[in-house]
Amino acid sequence: MGGLGRQQEKDSTEPAIHVPSHVTLARVGAIGILAALALSSPSESAAKPAAAASQSLPAELEGATLVDSVVARVNRHPITQSQLDLEARLALAEHGELGAAEGRLSEPALSSALDYLIDQLLLEDEAERLQVFEIDDDETRKARAQLAARFPPARSLQSFLDRFGISGDMLESSLRRGLRAERYLDSKIRVRVQGGTSPTEAQEVAKELVAQLRGRADIRLLATFRHSAGSVGQGPPAAHPVPAAATSGP
Repeated sequence: MGGLGRQQEKDSTEPAIHVPSHVTLARVGAIGILAALALSSPSESAAKPAAAASQSLPAELEGATLVDSVVARVNRHPITQSQLDLEARLALAEHGELGAAEGRLSEPALSSALDYLIDQLLLEDEAERLQVFEIDDDETRKARAQLAARFPPARSLQSFLDRFGISGDMLESSLRRGLRAERYLDSKIRVRVQGGTSPTEAQEVAKELVAQLRGRADIRLLATFRHSAGSVGQGPPAAHPVPAAATSGP
């Protein structure tokens, strides 16, 4: 969510507030809103400086081999590079972009996935704070079945998960988070927009809510991903952005 372009302001100490100026809605309603905001045109985002990224390792870790890296922190949630990769692949797979999901991820795809994941975490935290929209096992199983249906018999979901080391617990966590974030966002849209929800009204409510959550959050970006013509990946830079909500049903 938020624009794909991201600039870290060296002297800024304010939390990230990212309201895109243009949104192309992938699907009507809350299901597509999160990713629609992630696919909006590039704009600036302020985040707290990533001082932690340059700090030396604790003495007990000196000489240790780095097996993963933290690319962002959202309040109490660290986001690692491996988690970001997996979330991007799951989002692409859910949207039917199996070739992109199984290939080398472009930097625009990772940038979009990071924004999308940040906003999912903020929405889920808010739902948790209010103790609303808990997702049960049946809903999670249904979401998994919908994701599995995206795969042809010769390329099953399980083989995809095995190939990229995505455990059942990782998948379930991603599905639950996405469903809960979507339910919370949908509830806010319905409360604010009476007598029917148009795409324009829905995205405006979503933008406002996301801006409020980001404004209150402690978001630290510890890595950046290019949104330019030399991006790593298959095809042009915007060929495989992270599409509509990976954990949502039709």
